[in-house]
Amino acid sequence: MYKKFLIFALLVMVACQPIAPIDINESKIVVDPTEQISIVEEMIVEEIIVQEEKDHSMPAFQTLDKATSLIGDEYAGYFWGGENFWIPGIITYESQFMEFPLVFSGYALPYDIGVMEATAKWRGLSLNDVVDGVALPMCSQVGSLVWLKRPYHSWEGPFKVVDCGQANDIYGQLLSRNEAVEIGYKTAEKWGMPYRWEDFSGTMQTGWYQRMVADVIVSFLPPECFSENMDTYITDINQWFLDRVRFQEFSGSFEARKFYEDNPNILYKNIGGQPYWRIPGFNDGQSIAFDITIPECSVLVDD
Repeated sequence: MYKKFLIFALLVMVACQPIAPIDINESKIVVDPTEQISIVEEMIVEEIIVQEEKDHSMPAFQTLDKATSLIGDEYAGYFWGGENFWIPGIITYESQFMEFPLVFSGYALPYDIGVMEATAKWRGLSLNDVVDGVALPMCSQVGSLVWLKRPYHSWEGPFKVVDCGQANDIYGQLLSRNEAVEIGYKTAEKWGMPYRWEDFSGTMQTGWYQRMVADVIVSFLPPECFSENMDTYITDINQWFLDRVRFQEFSGSFEARKFYEDNPNILYKNIGGQPYWRIPGFNDGQSIAFDITIPECSVLVDD
């Protein structure tokens, strides 16, 4: 995923720069490293926009991923993410944009410092009046609000969905990691996941007590919709996905590459806070918007 590699590289680059003391009246003042966060965000956003404008001729849109970066025979199956987990192919655009069940659960993983905020800014989504940003595997619900519940904790939220997975990651995210949601660094701090430490040069670094929290419930419905027994509402997201996922079907690498070269990339733009997507094969090439309104409690059926 180009964007994630770019974000990681920029964060490492900034984190590795020593913070020089400033001499004022013979006393040394060291700049608080946390003040670098906004600088990191600006660098990430600027670099993403520059690269995306190179990738296509419509600056009003932003590309979601670069399908033509697929290598080898990924269309026929590949090992994912260095985890020795076999994925039988690249999922279709329809599978990439399926709409999740209203309530599901799985692991929560954290974004690094500043990345969620930078992603929200890049997508033109405000994090005002929400707890934080989050990322879900599916892209259709970017812009939606969700609530999260950790085991033995109260509901938290709302959070705004500002990011999603790429086609060649979603299968592994759900079925290898059992990943339901990725959270921002601010939320990870609240949950006690990271710690900060100062290296030999005086630069603050980030370490992790834990990189995953299990059995986190994700809900598109506000907490007041539920009774105390949550088990009756939670969908088994792994089985749900397996029952619905479909894969691109190509006769070989040449056909696969020709398909991605002949078809435009998935494109994204934001109009008044509503995400719009231009997806190959959808809506005769016209941009579409998915429903991101908060569902009514009445959609629940209590068994």
